[in-house]
Amino acid sequence: MNATNLRFHFKDRLDNQYELRDSQKHPDKLKESGIWVYYLPPQDKTTQQYFEQIMNNVSTNLDIIHIWMSDINHYFNHALDINPLTSSKKEDIPLCFIHFNLIDFFRFLNPKLKEFSWHKRTNNTSNSIDICIDHIWIQRNILQNLRPA
Repeated sequence: MNATNLRFHFKDRLDNQYELRDSQKHPDKLKESGIWVYYLPPQDKTTQQYFEQIMNNVSTNLDIIHIWMSDINHYFNHALDINPLTSSKKEDIPLCFIHFNLIDFFRFLNPKLKEFSWHKRTNNTSNSIDICIDHIWIQRNILQNLRPA
C-alpha cells in the first residue's frame, strides 16, 4: 500500500470533538485498503457507537483490507502496560475489531514484551512531539502475506 495506488477520499466530519477520515484504493484494483484516522474520546459513548456502526457497515465488502493504527487510550492487558495503572477496569475489545477479525499485530509478534507498538518522544522543546501508537491491528487472514522488513 502506498500513496501512488490510493485514491484519497477524505470525508471530514468535526463533531463532538472528533474527526473521521477514510480512503480507498482505486476501484479497478483487486483490493481496497481501509485507512482510519480519528480522535475518539473514550468517554464519548455516542461517538464510539457511531464509529462502530460505520465500521460495521463497510465490513460487508470482503475485498477491503483493514489496518488500524491508533492511539486509542485503551489497554487490553494492564500487566503489559509500561505506564502506571490508572484504572483497574479491563477494556473490552471493540465489537467491530472482532467482526473484522482484527488482531493486535505487535502483541501477536511480542506476546510478553512490556511495551506497546510504537512511541517517540523528543527532548527538543522547540519541536516538542510526543507520539504514541498503542496498537496496530490487522486482519488475521493477511498474516501469511507479511514479510520481515
